[in-house]
Amino acid sequence: MLEVWGLTVVYRGRVVVDRVNLVVRAGELVGLIGPNAAGKSTLLRAIAGTVPYAGEIVICGRSQRQLSRTELARLVAAVPQTPSLPPLFTVAEVVMLGRTPYLNWLGWERPEDWAAVGRALELTGLEDLVDRPVGQLSGGERQRVVIARALAQEPKVLLLDEPLNNLDVAHQVKIIRLVRRLTREQGLAAVLTGHDLTLVAQAADRVVLLDRGRVVAEGPPARVVNRDIIKRVYGTDVTVWADPATGRPVALVRVGGPKEEAGGDPD
Repeated sequence: MLEVWGLTVVYRGRVVVDRVNLVVRAGELVGLIGPNAAGKSTLLRAIAGTVPYAGEIVICGRSQRQLSRTELARLVAAVPQTPSLPPLFTVAEVVMLGRTPYLNWLGWERPEDWAAVGRALELTGLEDLVDRPVGQLSGGERQRVVIARALAQEPKVLLLDEPLNNLDVAHQVKIIRLVRRLTREQGLAAVLTGHDLTLVAQAADRVVLLDRGRVVAEGPPARVVNRDIIKRVYGTDVTVWADPATGRPVALVRVGGPKEEAGGDPD
């Protein structure tokens, strides 16, 4: 569904993404982790076609460079880290923007467009806010609107750049479960970035760890989210154990040393 080969992105003379290979199959959710400035967001922007790159990106068997903007928008939907929303637009109007690749040149919405918007609103729990201007929403509600807009595109590839920002724990779990369910039921290829190692490890089928623009580890969550790898890449110690219910890794950052834990002076 999504293939990335030798992807390199250079920004202001600096290599931000360095010869990255990534394959995401239909029905698979891949978690992308790494320190700040590791290249995670830039990688997603390259896949979405918003930054120039060297290398090759193949989407549904077609080279990204051969796709028109409309064709690409019908295949790939992105939830950006810092979305910009028109504050006076209602929730329904913003979600309808996700149907733009399907509208005719007059911009008229068809019944199937409103049906797609309705499904996206229902999936994200926004039915009661359809007429509310987005400028009146909380940060978590706005984040759900952005996710609904992406779902309204009915994409084959879903890119989520830290989609759980501004969401409380309950809505984080709901969104993760929603993405997992849609990935499986609709055969999406989904990539999700995040800084919460435990949450990504619990959600993803496979985890890819980036550092300084390069893939340094890839595989099942338990193989990548382990103490030695995380300590080496992030430069901080963590405790990692297997969740007794799922077997997936749980990572806890160690804030203090033994003296602090015992009530003594900090290290």
